[in-house]
Parts: sequence; C-alpha cells; structure tokens
Amino acid sequence: MKTVNTLKRNFVAPAPVGHELNSLKDEQQAFDSMVLLCDEFRNRLLKHKENRDKMGFDVKLPHYLLLACKGGGVSTSTKALADYLYHAKLLDFAGIERCFEFKLAYTLPNSPFFEIIRFHNSLADITGYHRHFRGVVCIDITEWERRSDEPHFSKFLECINKMSDRILVVFYVNNTDDKTVQLIETALSAFVRFETIPLRFPNTNELIEIIETRYLKHKNPNFKLENDAKKLLKEAIDEIKQTKSFNGFSTIKNLASDILNDIYASDTVSNKIYAKNLPSVNLKYVQRFRDKRTTIGYNNK
Repeated sequence: MKTVNTLKRNFVAPAPVGHELNSLKDEQQAFDSMVLLCDEFRNRLLKHKENRDKMGFDVKLPHYLLLACKGGGVSTSTKALADYLYHAKLLDFAGIERCFEFKLAYTLPNSPFFEIIRFHNSLADITGYHRHFRGVVCIDITEWERRSDEPHFSKFLECINKMSDRILVVFYVNNTDDKTVQLIETALSAFVRFETIPLRFPNTNELIEIIETRYLKHKNPNFKLENDAKKLLKEAIDEIKQTKSFNGFSTIKNLASDILNDIYASDTVSNKIYAKNLPSVNLKYVQRFRDKRTTIGYNNK
C-alpha cells in the first residue's frame, strides 16, 4: 500500500511564535481524553510518534476495528483520537470536521447497493465539494456483524481500500463475542490493514466518579456525593446494567440529570448530597428495576 508522507503536506496556515507550546499542551490533552481506549493502543500511538520524529519519516497508520458495548463512548473516543492525530501531526486533515461518522446500512445481497454513493456524498458534504476529505472516518458496521462475508460488504471495503491514502477508518461494532469478531476480522483483513482495539467501559465506581465530577460539579463545583448517596447510586447502576435497555453513557447521563432534578426539587439545596436527597433515583433506578425489571418508563418485554 502507498505510504503517505504527512510531513510534506500541510493544510494548516503558518503558526505564530509560541504556537509550539500550545500545540504540545493540546496534544497532551487530546491524548488524555482517549482514556477509554486501551493503554496498549495509546502507548503504541506515542511510540509511533516518537519513532516518526526520531527517524524523520512516516509510516502510515493502520485502520482500526473498535469493539464496544452499546453506548460505550465510541463517538467521544473517536473524536479524541482524531484530535490527537491532528495535534501530533500523525495524519493530514482537510474538511469542516476532523472526524466524520457514518452508519453502514445493511442491504440484502440481491438488492441494489447504494451505500457507497451515500458514503461519498456524505464526505463531499463536509468538504464543501471543493476537495477530498482527509481525516478520521468512524463507520458503524454493527448491522453487518454477522453478514461480513457478503459481497456488498466486500465491495464497500474495496472502496475504503482505494481511499486509504486520504482517510483513517475506525470501524466499530457493538459486539465483543469472539466468534463474531473473528468473522469481521477475516473480512477486513482481505482488503485493509487494521488493528483491533477494545473500548473499555468504566466500572460502577468509575461511573459514580464521572457523575460527580463531570455532571454535578459542572453545575456546582461544591457538590459532593456523601457515602450513602454513592451506595444508592451503586445499587442503581448495578440494577440498570442488568437490563437490556442499558445504553451506556446515555443512561448514565440521564441518571445524572435525575440526580440534579432531585437536588433542585428539594426544600433546601445543600452542597452535600445524601441518599435521602435522591427520592426519584431510588424509586426509578433501584426499586422499579429490582422489583419488576422494567426499563425506565417502559415494560421490559
């Protein structure tokens, strides 16, 4: 495959004095924000950049297959990856966005396959039809996870292969079953270079920390979850995770919103948050799930 020398091509205007320091800071922040990606992968990126800078030439990065649970932070992680590649100068970028997301819809084998045309049109939209998009493309192939041996999927991968000098693709599926992953890997390997990366979803204690730091303290830096409130949230999250309706970070965000609603609906708003301050959380996320195993507002069929 063709190796792209990203050191010679640059779409960014000359930077003012002192920009180097800001770039290093932005690069580190972008790297830190990829926290959900496995440490091995992040270290490989660092080593790739270190060797590239040391040897003075570039080796093209592979595409990636991301394995994630439903709502597991794929969009956030992929955008963080794009930001890091941009600041570290490991990939060329051209377009309105650094990262573009696309869902590859399943098409029956004997039906016309329009997904390649739709893909090209979507890329053209974010470049203003003036030049080719360069950057990271995140493609959801979940609908093909058990059909990756079909001709339409191969045709799409052939299209991606032809564009590999311009885009880095992050394929992803909401499935970590070994057999399914192996089938997808076999299909991908026939057309593109890639590495498989597991996306680590936070455990319950980490999710509680995320709720407190990212959502509660964002509204009020002095908000603090007391131990009994954390115990209640642990019960709530553990109960939700057992249901089919659990949607990863989206569900956690909804839980955080209900916590804030409980706080502001109470007679007195205090910086210290106790379990007694969270009546609807106890009712909606603990008792209801535990007693009836229903989703929030819907019966679990």
